[in-house]
Amino acid sequence: MVRTLKIFGFIVFFILSFALFMPKLNLYYMLEGELQKQNIIISDEKIKETAFKLTITDASISFDTLESARFKELDLTMFLLYQSLKIQDIRLLGVASSFMPTKIDHVNISYAVTNPLIVNISANGAFGTTKGIFNIREKKLHLTLTASKQMQQKYKKTLSYLTKTKDGGYIYDTIFN
Repeated sequence: MVRTLKIFGFIVFFILSFALFMPKLNLYYMLEGELQKQNIIISDEKIKETAFKLTITDASISFDTLESARFKELDLTMFLLYQSLKIQDIRLLGVASSFMPTKIDHVNISYAVTNPLIVNISANGAFGTTKGIFNIREKKLHLTLTASKQMQQKYKKTLSYLTKTKDGGYIYDTIFN
């Protein structure tokens, strides 16, 4: 019994130590480098690292040298078995206003080792609410949108590109290469 408790204690200690000392800042800079290869630049950010979380505030996102969005706060929480990314108060800039409302309240993206091929996505904003999944193996994104009145009235052309469901929602499916 004592030996089992010792083994369990060592496992818990290892998991907590791994999550605590994981190089979150290095992972962020690696991600930023990969995004730069796609001409996506994150700038003006303020970074704060805590034990289990990396927080980025007041950042600007540019695509091909055009400022495309700004967000107030991004929280990356990393545990051994579960990771989550929460982005709050996003403002789309420029051309995006012709396709959809520019205010996004929050986006949540989560991944759990218990379901390793699926990334869960949810978002809420002036466009309405959306939930979806990204299948890592198939590289397939499936989103279900419940459009707001503003989205239904002012952005009918955007909604025409989505598949309308029987209950009044909209579905977007795409496969990435």
